[in-house]
Amino acid sequence: MPRIIILDVDTEIRSTFREALEKAGHECISEGIPGDMSVLDMNPDLVITGTKISTGAPRDNSYNMAVPYAAQGQGIPYLIVSTDGVRRREEHENMTPHILDKPIEPDVLIQCVENRVGKFNAFYTDSLPEVLACDDYQAKLALEKGQIARVTQARDIGEARNLIRRGGFTLYIASCESAVWDHEEIAREADVPAIIHKIKK
Repeated sequence: MPRIIILDVDTEIRSTFREALEKAGHECISEGIPGDMSVLDMNPDLVITGTKISTGAPRDNSYNMAVPYAAQGQGIPYLIVSTDGVRRREEHENMTPHILDKPIEPDVLIQCVENRVGKFNAFYTDSLPEVLACDDYQAKLALEKGQIARVTQARDIGEARNLIRRGGFTLYIASCESAVWDHEEIAREADVPAIIHKIKK
């Protein structure tokens, strides 16, 4: 049974994640706030961590990314779940495929976890191509389940435009109700192949 460690300053989030993952058959340990390096001594199969280390005012930007960097060095898979995912992806370019946005649906989190457990070499090295997606996680779940690509999930078209400019993506995938041309333009400007799916209203 995979051992998952959950770090988040919000006890309710820890409880919600733990309940969902345990129902899916995982052993979960809720161990407190991000930055607690001692959890890596528990030999986890994967660490889920938030980034905020304070429950203070909304403008309190205190955060800690020590555990993901240490996990990377020790060969331990990890996922970062953040209310400030856009900023974290901007500041930590080498970690963008591993950063998910809060709120996140439990079934999406479970699938992301199951796609990563036991697959450090596939997802935390440069062995897989990197895809940029601007949709509702469907491309990420499908491509990572098949170990076809590491997928960076953009929150919206504005973030997708900024992320693709950094380079390194082999494909751009987007789902939208309108503005198909805008997504096509993003890919064209970056000279990246694109798959754009128009959703019927």
